[in-house]
Amino acid sequence: MKFELHIHTPASDGYLNWDFILKRHARKNNLILGITDHNTMKYAFKLSKEIPLIMGEEISVRLENGTKGDVIGLFLQEEIKPLLSLGETIDLIREQAGLVYVPHPLDEGRHCIGGENAKLGDVVEIFNAKSPKHVNEKTSELFKDFPYKAVGTDAHFFTELGLTRMELPYEIDLDNPKEFLKSLKDAQFQINYPNPATDLLYKAIRGFKRWRKKAKSMLFTKNS
Repeated sequence: MKFELHIHTPASDGYLNWDFILKRHARKNNLILGITDHNTMKYAFKLSKEIPLIMGEEISVRLENGTKGDVIGLFLQEEIKPLLSLGETIDLIREQAGLVYVPHPLDEGRHCIGGENAKLGDVVEIFNAKSPKHVNEKTSELFKDFPYKAVGTDAHFFTELGLTRMELPYEIDLDNPKEFLKSLKDAQFQINYPNPATDLLYKAIRGFKRWRKKAKSMLFTKNS
């Protein structure tokens, strides 16, 4: 049984990861995808009607030092409101019997929540395909004794799909988060980094979209 976790779609900032591409990727590679858009489950709900997947959400949280971080809820049934405290968000995930998955915990360029906060989660992402190599190595070393570890693609672009994979030697019940959690101890990880050219293209598209959004906001303010 194979999984690919931490995937974004056009519902947030997963540019060009359209539903037909994700469905084809999952079926061709016999994968269970973990759809985890930023602060929305719109695409997860849509895709869950057509392919088996893990429904999730990458939720923005407020940290005690006043900064913003990200935490993922897996096996969710309902969206969770962003910008609550980390503790409140963790409680709301577990109220749904979901799993608290901590993405890129030490990557300071990507809304990390830090090593100590990460220990509050159920699963720690020890490799993120979009994080620098030295960050992933530091994360893997820090959490080498953490009981439940995973790897995440963090795919925002269709060419990034398939960078990571987790394979189990047996089948599990996808309606049982606890069974999934326990199975991680037997998972084999496949990891890769994105092509530098693809990464630059994604960053250029993201930068353009942010510029366009800012320009529209400034134009609206000027005309109001």
